Amino acid sequence: MRFGCCVSLPRAAPQVNGDRPSGMEARVAELRRKLEHLKTLGYEFPEFGVGMVTRPSEPGELDLLQSLVDELQFRPVAFNAFVPPDIPLIGQRRDAEQIKDYVHLACEGVKRLGGRIVVFGSGAARRIPEGFPADEAWDQAVEFMTWCSDIGQDYGITFAVEHLRRAETNLINSFGEALRLAKEVGRPNVKVLADYYHMLEENEDLSSLEGARGWVVHVHVADNGRISPGKGGADFAALFRRLKAEGYQGGISIESRFDDFYKETEEAIGFLKQQWESC
Repeated sequence: MRFGCCVSLPRAAPQVNGDRPSGMEARVAELRRKLEHLKTLGYEFPEFGVGMVTRPSEPGELDLLQSLVDELQFRPVAFNAFVPPDIPLIGQRRDAEQIKDYVHLACEGVKRLGGRIVVFGSGAARRIPEGFPADEAWDQAVEFMTWCSDIGQDYGITFAVEHLRRAETNLINSFGEALRLAKEVGRPNVKVLADYYHMLEENEDLSSLEGARGWVVHVHVADNGRISPGKGGADFAALFRRLKAEGYQGGISIESRFDDFYKETEEAIGFLKQQWESC
């Protein structure tokens, strides 16, 4: 099994020995330290946010990111946080041309850094506006993923529909709904992401993964309360048994909050590998 970890480019320049270097170089240097740490621990890939390639903080930042992943040979297989809140996907305010232009930009940047999977979570962007018909919102989500499929095929990108807890959005809150959407789109580059944290939050039983063989292309994990795996009470062995039963062979990314990134990522990779191998 290939384990990865979600990691972002810091937005604020860190202090280095009391001196503040230029913002962009400092942020990339901090990201380098994290990537080198993950690679040394045995993680096989990082997972970035799409905003890192669509909305860089400064000119030249994307060039530095490409140089970094090329040098380290540690490429982000998957990208999350696909569509920002200011590009609505659902409702009367959505702009088809704006959306398509953004998807082109995202796919171009993701491919440039070596990515192959774009996770469609984007809870705020896909939220159904008050009073907007739910069935029309669903049709718009299907249409959006069809646009993504058409554009993504030219870049070799697969899209993974992510189910999110109700606290984050009111559209696609269960794995079953994510699977239904992907099947309705019916394209080979539109699949599903299984997110264990959101399943825990929504009290969704792992049996919902039964029969999803071939549809799950990526997995996110965190422990109860989105803490690092192994620090809470979530039953990762049960999740991994279900994934093995469905023949899952893709990647598993940690998407959690860390109080101590360096310590907790070291503990988490050991815990996850042990759980996978023992179940």
